[in-house]
Amino acid sequence: MADCEHKGISKDVCYQVEQNRSQMYQKQAMENAMQLAQSAHKQKKITLPHTYKGGDMQFRLDNPTQGYLDGKPAAIIETTPDVTTFQQGIFEMVYYKATGKVMLLKNSVLVGMMK
Repeated sequence: MADCEHKGISKDVCYQVEQNRSQMYQKQAMENAMQLAQSAHKQKKITLPHTYKGGDMQFRLDNPTQGYLDGKPAAIIETTPDVTTFQQGIFEMVYYKATGKVMLLKNSVLVGMMK
């Protein structure tokens, strides 16, 4: 600001220039943070086929539409852009596409995350 005013430019114009510069730096910092988050997010994805274990159960995901619980085929009961839910008997496996994680439910009650 002082440098701007020293050149004979009004305080209002100098203030606006400084605000614009500050906003530009904040916007760039936010874009950098978003890129880092997206790159970290992408690294969490799994490669298929992948086997998850939870307790004494095993869920194998051969592709986003084909899963097996303890070797028995699981049917898709719901799918959205972010999640696919499989069912095998009284068990449901909720597959989160973005993170590659699977949540296990028994009779619609959360058992836990499968690893």
